[in-house]
Order: sequence, then structure tokens, then C-alpha cells
Amino acid sequence: TEEQEQAAKRWMIIGAYQAGASERKIARLSGLSTTAVRHIILNYQQSGNPSIPKKVPKRVREKLIVEYDEDGNIIESEDE
Repeated sequence: TEEQEQAAKRWMIIGAYQAGASERKIARLSGLSTTAVRHIILNYQQSGNPSIPKKVPKRVREKLIVEYDEDGNIIESEDE
């Protein structure tokens, strides 16, 4: 499937990186931009997985975080 081909390409990028190839050379070999190659490598270094991280929707990022103590009272944050 196409998903498996993309995963194989990402692992090829990691293999080339570990073998010492530059981001530019890997980009030429893979047909991707150097930015895409850099993101795949960074994600692999951070998570051990070369997949492209899913974007978090803006409304989830902006959602307020409310914390409660063991009695169910809202905890005031020091940031405010």
C-alpha cells in the first residue's frame, strides 16, 4: 500500500542519516524537501519513530486546562 511505501521511505531516510549522508543528499535521494527530511530525522531522534507527527488542531491547542484538587475545587494557576 502507499502507506507502507511512505513508511519504508522514512526508514530509508533514517538509514541514510545514520550512515552519515547529509540532509541535502537524503532529500535528493528521496525526492523530498530538506525541511521534510529534517522533520523526519528530528521526530525519529525525539520519539524513535520516523513518522511525521500529527498536527494538533488549533482548538485543542487553545483549550484551557483546568485542574482540580482532591476535594474537587479548582486549583488557581500561578501564571495568572
